[in-house]
Amino acid sequence: MAINNNDGETQLRCCNETLSALVPQNTNDALAEEHLPQMTISGGFESNTLTVNIGTTPHPMTEDHRLLWIYVYTFQGGQFKFLRSGDLPEATFALAENDAYVYCDRPVCKGSRCKFNCKRGFTAYSWCNQHGLWKHSF
Repeated sequence: MAINNNDGETQLRCCNETLSALVPQNTNDALAEEHLPQMTISGGFESNTLTVNIGTTPHPMTEDHRLLWIYVYTFQGGQFKFLRSGDLPEATFALAENDAYVYCDRPVCKGSRCKFNCKRGFTAYSWCNQHGLWKHSF
């Protein structure tokens, strides 16, 4: 990989080709119905899982149109799960240490009176082999 600086513009290159940034889709149309990640946290204060389901209408998982992977970015890093055709369009991720500890299941935040932080700031990404990158923050 090489980094070129042409006229003040930085370009990343690999295999003699200029790389372009991946930009998540951001639409409110029918494509979003089957592509936007939905996140659900379950567990207790120190042992949690984060389940990511793709689409309010489940995403197709055929060989021609499917998700290749789901990635979750948390406070402490990230995790990938790779999917195959025929799999469900979902993945479950283990949360540990600081990611697990900041869980709060109260419907109303008590703010500074609470000793726990709410789990916010997670981001899920998914890659569709036909429609590219999708993103949702929690």
